[in-house]
Amino acid sequence: TRFGYNLKKPITTGTSWIETSQSGRSFEKLIITSTNEHVETPAGKFDGCLVVEFAHYRKLSMGLNQRDVEIVEKYAPNIGLVEMDVRSYTDEGMTLYSYITKTLSKYTGVTSSEK
Repeated sequence: TRFGYNLKKPITTGTSWIETSQSGRSFEKLIITSTNEHVETPAGKFDGCLVVEFAHYRKLSMGLNQRDVEIVEKYAPNIGLVEMDVRSYTDEGMTLYSYITKTLSKYTGVTSSEK
């Protein structure tokens, strides 16, 4: 269950933060893992991509937290999200339940190199 996030400054590798849901019953741990990733999708090749990794946790009783989703998002400059990997877990967050990769399949906008 994703409730969105805002990037935190500085936009550099290693910047991390925590976002808590409005209900307070879940939270996400986020980290910028790259600011210069090369990503290839059916829509093309993108350099200088920003990579944000995050894990979603549900708060359980007795102060325990259960991881249920991990997501890696890759953003191309002047374009936006070009790839997203989603891993969901079961059994108290220990067993991988599913793994999905979504990529940008078509892009018709003008890139910065075409201006």
